[in-house]
Formats: sequence, structure tokens, C-alpha cells
Amino acid sequence: DNSAPSNQLRDLFKGSIDDLKLFDQQLDAGQITNLFNIAEGNCTTCTSNASLTAHWPMDLCSVDGSAGEVVDIVGNSSGATVGAASTINDGKFCQAGRLNGTGGHINVPHTNAMSLTTGSISMWLKVPDLSYRNTPDLGGMGILSRDSLNFDGGGHLTLWLDSSGRVNARHQSTSQSYSMSSNPRVIRENTWHHLVYTFGNQRMRLFIDGRLVASNSNFNGGIAGNTEPLILGASAVRSGDNESTPSQLRDFFKGEFDDVRLYQNELTLADIDDLYQAATYVCANCTGDRPIAH
Repeated sequence: DNSAPSNQLRDLFKGSIDDLKLFDQQLDAGQITNLFNIAEGNCTTCTSNASLTAHWPMDLCSVDGSAGEVVDIVGNSSGATVGAASTINDGKFCQAGRLNGTGGHINVPHTNAMSLTTGSISMWLKVPDLSYRNTPDLGGMGILSRDSLNFDGGGHLTLWLDSSGRVNARHQSTSQSYSMSSNPRVIRENTWHHLVYTFGNQRMRLFIDGRLVASNSNFNGGIAGNTEPLILGASAVRSGDNESTPSQLRDFFKGEFDDVRLYQNELTLADIDDLYQAATYVCANCTGDRPIAH
């Protein structure tokens, strides 16, 4: 009873099954006809070979700088907050990380999951004030940075946001920098935006809210030669090798991050749209009384 181990099953089926539905009532003839005649719906392409190597959902009720508190739920790339960082209970999906722009950031030490020749970065972000500046260097707010002062082994990468709402990217080989920028106003104040950066065979590509907003076809490298920590919320372009200490960081970010992901291989357009259109989910309510669905 209440089990069906494979060695007890009989009359096994050979063939294909699709679109299985279970209804809570008996269907009439018209409803069955409608199901039979239904048009093919939109679906996700199965040609994608992107695989999730790190995922920081930011579903935390509090942070205190403890090692590993910013949990990677698929691997061993957990990190920690540094300085003035906190969480909110009404992020894009459940909780989110908040940085106040005065030096707070998230530091994820280098792991093998970051040694990618081709890959993708996905995240949600929201900023209250595009004109905010603290310790400026690149002229904006650092979103993500795996970088240092020199070229080193190549693969250095920094994404940042400027006061016009433009997102910028700089990706390095062992001897040259490659840059690209979106048009202004792709990021608006007090609005959650989905950002995807892909690199590798299809070169540098930047997507905001499911739409391609910038590309650079001159560089097809990855981040495999880069052993710098991953910094969220600041620029590490002036830091020393393999450290990114707070005093070396610049362009501190003021705003929120949510659902940060790192993929091996490049996301397809369908993958990106799925992430942008993703539904919310039930999560713990950090006010302590009950679970809450956003």
C-alpha cells in the first residue's frame, strides 16, 4: 500500500506522454473538444546547455558578517556581508539583501565554480537614487566585480551603473580591456530590474528585463583565469590580487540585490525570458508570525 517500487510494476508502457492534466470535476463533451483542439503553447527550448553552478537567493532574515551566511544553495560558493549590509522582507522574491552605499558589500571567495570559460550571471536589483556616489572611481555604483588593479591571468569583470540609468561592463583578457554600455534609462529608480550578463562563444551580451541592451563581439573569453573574489555592491578595479579589502573598493552600491545566479555556459533567450517571467514562491516571513507568499 501507498508505494509503487519498480519491481512491483507490470505492463510497462513504451512511447511518449505529454500534457498530463488532472481536473477536480468531470469534463463535458465541449470541454474535451476544446482540449483536443488547443493550440501549441509557448515553451522553453531544450537546446540550452546552461547549468547552475552557484545560486544566492538572498532569503535571509538577518546578516551579521558571519562566514558563509550568504548561502549558495547549489554549491560551495557561500559568502558573507561586509560592513553596512542588511536584509529586507519584501524583495523581488521573498527576502533580499540591502546595501546602504557607505561601504557595505557582499564578498564571495573564489571557488572552482567561478572558473568558467563561458557562462552567465543573472540577478535582480533595485536602486532608490541613481545619482548616489560614494568613493567614486568608475563614475557610478558597482553592481558586481571580480577584478583587481592589473590584468593578471585575465578574466577580470566589472559591471556598474551610472547616474543616467545606464549599465556598463568591462571584461578583460590577459592584455586588453573590452567594454560595452547600454543606452541610458534602462534602469529606473525604485523599480526591480532583471539583469543578465553572458560571456563566451556568443561574446559579451547584456540583457535588462529580458531585452538585449548591449553587446561586444570583440571578446569571447571567460572568467576562468580570474581568482579574485566575487564582490556584490562595489567595484574592485583598484584592489590588490586575490583580496578586495574594503579600503580598496570603490563605487559603493546603494540599493537591493535578489536572486543572484551564476551559470556555466550561456543562457539562451528563452532561458533569460523564463528567469525574467519567473513566478514568486512561498517563503519564511521574517516578521515571525507565519509563512507568506509574495
